[in-house]
This record gives sequence, structure tokens and C-alpha cells, in this order.
Amino acid sequence: MVEKPRISIKLLGDCDTLRRLLPSNWQVAQQMYAMMRHGDAVDPTPIPPEYHLDATDGNQGVAAFIFDSKELLAASGYAVEHAGLFVYDRIITEPDYRRRGLGRHIMAALDNRRFSTESQRFLVASAEGKALYESIGWSVVAPYSSAVIPGV
Repeated sequence: MVEKPRISIKLLGDCDTLRRLLPSNWQVAQQMYAMMRHGDAVDPTPIPPEYHLDATDGNQGVAAFIFDSKELLAASGYAVEHAGLFVYDRIITEPDYRRRGLGRHIMAALDNRRFSTESQRFLVASAEGKALYESIGWSVVAPYSSAVIPGV
């Protein structure tokens, strides 16, 4: 059994189940959702002219960033593809830029950089993000929970 602080444990299951499985010194995080998307990518409407998208490929995966006309970061996201799985990570739209479709543009930019269209798309979403992803064709495959022994 893990006894050191700051080591996480993950479960494809709900928070209550994870909480019951662990000693009381573990701290269970907010409920998340494992999600997958099948079918074609969703192409958003054209990016508004006051924004521009930068997407890059690297050895460790792909990254996409949307900047406003003042070069302030409005949205970003990352993904990596390995063994038939394309995993999206840290998809963020900054608070002042939400509800403008920028998250959809980030998702499309990352999706367009998949090496194989056969790769299964996967992400872990917060409750807030879950609604966005469902609106563009993603489905929950399981609740996703994590816990950690807090550090001192």
C-alpha cells in the first residue's frame, strides 16, 4: 500500500467507490469523466479574425494555442498519440475568452494533427468540460476518479 505523500492513484470508477477502497488519510479529488469520440472530427466555424491559432508538432505530441490580437493566450491544449490512442490533455479556455467557440477550435486543431485517423480519441474531462465535449460528439465511457495522500 502506498504511504508516501503526493503519489496519485487513479480509478475508472466513481469517487465514492475510490473513497471506500482507501484509508482515511487519502484525499479524493472532484469527480471527472473518461470520454471517447468516434467518427469524423467536428470542424468549427472559421476562427474569428481577432484571434490566431498556432499549432506545433513535437517529439512528445502536439500543442495548439489561440492568441488574441494583443498576443494574450486565450485557449490552449495538448495531445499525444501512441499505440492507437490519441489522448487530449489540458484543454483550457481562459476565463475571459469562454463561450466564443475557442475550445472547439483547439480540439479541431489537435484532431487535425493525428497521425492515424484510426487512433481512438480519449480525454478526461471535468464536470464543466464534459458539457462542451458532449456538445461536439464525445461520450462518457466511465467515471474517472483520483486520490492522493496530501503532502506536508
